[in-house]
Amino acid sequence: MKPFLPSSCRCSDIYYSETYADGNAAGLRATTRHRVVTVGRKRNEHTVIRRNFGTLFVFLRPSGFMSNALFLAESIRREGRVRSCTGDGIIAFIYPDEIAEVAATVLTSDGYAGESPEITGPELLSYAEMTSSIGASIGRPLTCENITEDEEREKLKATGTPRWSIEYHLSIYRSIREGRVSVLTDGVERIIGRRPQHV
Repeated sequence: MKPFLPSSCRCSDIYYSETYADGNAAGLRATTRHRVVTVGRKRNEHTVIRRNFGTLFVFLRPSGFMSNALFLAESIRREGRVRSCTGDGIIAFIYPDEIAEVAATVLTSDGYAGESPEITGPELLSYAEMTSSIGASIGRPLTCENITEDEEREKLKATGTPRWSIEYHLSIYRSIREGRVSVLTDGVERIIGRRPQHV
């Protein structure tokens, strides 16, 4: 079976996703030997892909990528603190290599066509708890400071982050803060046969 993995750097832009899907759907419909694996969080993206690819696809829905913590490295190194507008919201961060392992499994196994499994890390953590865990790992006390969404926007602007990316990241932080992604699943274990890594 031949894998086809559509991707978009503007994954928050459903119009872009729909255009991309429309442009590739005809060729994929011509052969059932392809299987599509795509990654996203929004249910409307799932609808677009289902409409275009039918049951050839598997739509993986991961929680927050643990690798995004690398964006905190500079403030940790310089200031010993993390500044976040996620408040007390919690999320089950997952490592990208585990997302890749899940994707490889569904590409090479039967029984997942048309599914949209939600995959998460093994524990729900706030940014304060994640900061504490990072501090314990590096042997350095760290603090987590709550900031407003406007302060987060200005922080991202100062790094030269494009406007669309700023708004995308703020939408994620807002989802965490409002408790809309406080979900824990057994998706990783169910698909690859082992529990995901802890932070």
